[in-house]
Amino acid sequence: MQKLSTLEKWLDDLAASSAKKFYSSIRRFADFRGVTGNPLDAIVSLSGMSHRDGNEQARVWGESLIGCGLASGTVCGYISALSSAIRSLRIEGLTNLTIEGVSPKVVRVRDMAGPSRKDLERLILVLELSSYRDGGAKQWRAKRDLAIIRLLHNCGLRRQEALNLRIRDVRYMYAGTPIVVATRKGESASEAIGIGPKAAESMRRWLASRNSTCPNAFVFVQAHDLRQSDTVEAMRGESVRLMLLRRAKEAGVDSIVRPHGLRHTAATHMAHQSNIVSTLAMGMWVSPESVTPYIDRVGVNRADAMGSVDC
Repeated sequence: MQKLSTLEKWLDDLAASSAKKFYSSIRRFADFRGVTGNPLDAIVSLSGMSHRDGNEQARVWGESLIGCGLASGTVCGYISALSSAIRSLRIEGLTNLTIEGVSPKVVRVRDMAGPSRKDLERLILVLELSSYRDGGAKQWRAKRDLAIIRLLHNCGLRRQEALNLRIRDVRYMYAGTPIVVATRKGESASEAIGIGPKAAESMRRWLASRNSTCPNAFVFVQAHDLRQSDTVEAMRGESVRLMLLRRAKEAGVDSIVRPHGLRHTAATHMAHQSNIVSTLAMGMWVSPESVTPYIDRVGVNRADAMGSVDC
């Protein structure tokens, strides 16, 4: 009881916005521990554990949150809130448990892993059907989402690199090859990146629905009001992450699909076709040292490598 009153006082002393954030984090932990009623009871029960068991509880909780699709930064925030609550008990001498060190140890469990080829094809098939079958805003979003997924996977673009594209950057016939002109991370100059026929067709269908004649308008946008298609807000990175999670769930895909995971999937598929370090590094916009883990067998050229990711 004394521990619980100490935690309540600690929350009361916080600013209203901070208290709300901490209470939300503690409630999530209480749900994880199966504690009903006052969520602070979960912290009280945890504080009676040994140092090792307490750390293990927090680590497993963090992994379960990541498994549900939360970003690792968000998970670190939740565990930091848990650590702060425990710290308030330590100050009062009510527990010897310390879990402050848990937060920096939270890592993305499957951050580097992208969806399997089978899962990706299933996701794309469901979206493609929706882009033809559905009507109105639902069809509009399906075309947009299909174009994003195919572009991220086909080109190995980073999420923000794709979201920064303007309509003028998409060129369907450039020396006989569809391309997008994108600016790589950390660079000021733009580069022409070839895209496969299926990715190009998805981009063409999306931009037809995008219905904008302004070359400086963003390719991927948030709103679905086409009457203001030249001025709508560009799609945000977090929106893409949440969209992928939602679309994967709708398609019955069990693996977690993240924007950067599609980039790694593209690298893996390209490496199956080309083990030439300079070729793969050029395709993924990274240093040659970064692509060697993806290479596992001899391939031929970039054209064949790009064909392997045009699904």
